[in-house]
Amino acid sequence: MKDITSSYLRTRTEQNNPVGGFHHIVLIESDYLDQRVNEQRDDFDNIPDEIPSGDVFSVEKLSYAAIHQAIDPIIEQMVVPADWEKDEILKQVNDQFGVSEAMLQDTSTRIVYGEAAQSVAERVLKNIRKESLMRLRRSSTTKRKL
Repeated sequence: MKDITSSYLRTRTEQNNPVGGFHHIVLIESDYLDQRVNEQRDDFDNIPDEIPSGDVFSVEKLSYAAIHQAIDPIIEQMVVPADWEKDEILKQVNDQFGVSEAMLQDTSTRIVYGEAAQSVAERVLKNIRKESLMRLRRSSTTKRKL
């Protein structure tokens, strides 16, 4: 079992108190995860955080990013307060850091409950840098082949 509670409930108070009158336990199971669980059964081996786009040599077909992309909307429905405004965080990210909604979409960066505008902006810029480096590497590899 890998504890990812802090990804969704940011503070100890949120983690230790019911949300909407309920304590939530989310379990995810699959053959893929069973094959990669470590001996202590508290984490997984050989699951990358992300699979770089365009990496033709990657053997892995699933990443933590892909898992979270699938489960985030479901978990958020359970734990995000009804009065939380994602649009307010988007406005702060845009106003304070110049990060547009298009940049979020281009880098597949999601705004999640409890995350500060600065953290969102940093993730977007990190993803842009990563993508730029990958394009640069592909470009230099192509030039060497020529």
